[in-house]
Amino acid sequence: MDIQIIGVGRLGSQVAFCSLMFLRPDVIALHDIKNLEGDVMDLEHAKQGYKYLHGKPCNTEIKTGLIPADVIVIAAGETRSSERTNEEWMEMNKKHLTKIIDNIKTKPDTKIIIATNLVLELTEWAQNKYPQYNFFHAEDEIMKYRNGVELGIEILKTKGYTNFGPSMSIVEKIKQLSS
Repeated sequence: MDIQIIGVGRLGSQVAFCSLMFLRPDVIALHDIKNLEGDVMDLEHAKQGYKYLHGKPCNTEIKTGLIPADVIVIAAGETRSSERTNEEWMEMNKKHLTKIIDNIKTKPDTKIIIATNLVLELTEWAQNKYPQYNFFHAEDEIMKYRNGVELGIEILKTKGYTNFGPSMSIVEKIKQLSS
């Protein structure tokens, strides 16, 4: 399985890390407006720890740029701010998603997971605007991981806590869509 992650900030980098540890994809491709050298180095370093956790080497290839992928996770967009309304925030992120979706590379059955807030509203908007694509969100899985309580020690194996719930809910959605 090839996974494309667009937007490699707090959430996108955590999704990449959790995907590497729990999904063992063939390829993880990162795309962002920022320089991704440090993010790639972090994931390459995590591959070394993978062998310790799972008892076998990690063969996932880490790439940068846009690729035709089985799953695309869009985590790019404007962050929350008390200085704008939800409507303004929604319009800003619609503009970002339009630029992204107009440039993605897909396979015939690519699944696209929207992780940009406002998630439910933007997923519905994307489904209506781009009916040729298969859009999903992971909001229905998020409560399972919100506090990490159900996973016990597993939470200690991840790279950060802040986005653990959302990133693991996206990993669960990828598992669900791939089965």
